[in-house]
Amino acid sequence: MCRVLEKIIHELINNALAFTYEGEVVAELSTVESDEGKKVILAISDTGIGITAEHQGQIFEPFRQASEGWNRSYEGTGLGLTICERFAELWVPRSS
Repeated sequence: MCRVLEKIIHELINNALAFTYEGEVVAELSTVESDEGKKVILAISDTGIGITAEHQGQIFEPFRQASEGWNRSYEGTGLGLTICERFAELWVPRSS
């Protein structure tokens, strides 16, 4: 399962770097206590171009990008965040 977590982190950081031409990409790791026990929180933020509210609903759809069609501004398949979501669904620890 560590390879899955590694792939998720890799994809999220690569996505942030791909759309950040100036500024920074920050990855923060923290823990919190909950009724279910201790949880790890990974937050990745960047000062990149961002995603408009109009396009936020489609970011996990395969092959979708905010900039689509022949005139699109960015390369890529539009699968990075979809892969992250699917891997995260597989990685969620099972309760005993």
